[in-house]
Amino acid sequence: MQHSIGDGTTTVLSDNWLPTLPPRLPRLLPYTNPTLPVNVLIDRSTNTWDARVLAYLIEQSDISFIKKLYLPPIPAPDGFLCPYTTDGNYTVKSGYHFITTNHQPDVIPPPLASSPELTKQIWSSSLPPKLRHFFWRMGSRILAVKENFHHRHIPVDPMCALCCNEEETSNHVFFTCPYAQQVWRLSSCPPSFTDQGTNMLDKLKLLFDYLNDDRIPKEQRLLPVWIVWRLWKSRNEVLFSNKVNNTQDVITKAREDVQEWISSTQKISTPSTTTQRTNLMRTQWRPPGRGWIKCNYDASHHEGHVLLEAGMGKFEGRSSVIESELTALIWSLQSCSALGYKRVIFEGDNISVLKYLNNGIYGPWFTHLLSTIDAWKTSFTSIRFAHVKRCSISCADLLAKKAILSPTDWNLFLSCPPFLYNNVFLDNNQ
Repeated sequence: MQHSIGDGTTTVLSDNWLPTLPPRLPRLLPYTNPTLPVNVLIDRSTNTWDARVLAYLIEQSDISFIKKLYLPPIPAPDGFLCPYTTDGNYTVKSGYHFITTNHQPDVIPPPLASSPELTKQIWSSSLPPKLRHFFWRMGSRILAVKENFHHRHIPVDPMCALCCNEEETSNHVFFTCPYAQQVWRLSSCPPSFTDQGTNMLDKLKLLFDYLNDDRIPKEQRLLPVWIVWRLWKSRNEVLFSNKVNNTQDVITKAREDVQEWISSTQKISTPSTTTQRTNLMRTQWRPPGRGWIKCNYDASHHEGHVLLEAGMGKFEGRSSVIESELTALIWSLQSCSALGYKRVIFEGDNISVLKYLNNGIYGPWFTHLLSTIDAWKTSFTSIRFAHVKRCSISCADLLAKKAILSPTDWNLFLSCPPFLYNNVFLDNNQ
């Protein structure tokens, strides 16, 4: 379990409270007393991390981890959370994951457990269901390759059936086997797919980043995923039918699969002009009702019918996308309250945030952030939270991206900044 920091009075420096997996204590400088409470690192006048004390007691490499921890404006008691779940609540599944990955060195944790964004990319892709399930199995290390049989203590010949030179792993079958590399060379796909020094998880990320890159022609973007599928079928034909396919045939069939999938999806999903216009109107920004102000917020993790005020800022990175979104919302609440607005609709593009806000039930990961939001809600006579698609809050999305590149920590605009002109014009002239 990980210590959750509220006021830092009951947690000491030597406890496991850093937001890492697994959680650990911070690296202390040689003269730092490990029994000191965490609250020595907190500036009591502002209830924020004290940069001067951090630099004096903590190694520089760990200060960024500490600053990721959100401190509530009103001090709250320290607690505990489970770092292996998204909301911090313990589950049997998370306990099993901890036991197997920390006490059995032969058990390899599924990479998708620590890569929720990749999991989302797989399941939200436009690929056919069989391929989405296939790539999820590959990323979860439950695909029927011999490496996975070995980790489940199933006795099989561990060698690759195609080259007979190396152990059969997913990375080997699809990317580094000489047979697979010859197929990739014939495909004219980026050579990074067959880089020997890149692990399978990073190659999966590269594969789906490539698939989602709209600057690349659709046929070219789809080809790598169908190559992986055809390599799997070729491997199975060697094992079960003793048939070795020519590498040129593999790439030819993959290209045919791409064309067949594009043709079938175009027939099903090509909308009429009227439907396209209707869908466009539904996804554009909508002005609020009479007497209301609308505030769009967004965060980049690593504002109306008339633009009244806008701003962007940088804060120390949080541990997750949801924490970043909630921090952006808190700043939006504070800004609207300071400007005197009393009836406000807050729109964001993260559906998970809306669920936490509306349900009122949340885990230890977000307790302090959501408690702060509850406290600020009392500053308004009427308040609503809404979820919209990202294209409906294009101004907030652009501000979030600009904040990362800005040379200053904060920017406030009382009139529309030039880089937002086009977005505001489109919103006004829907």
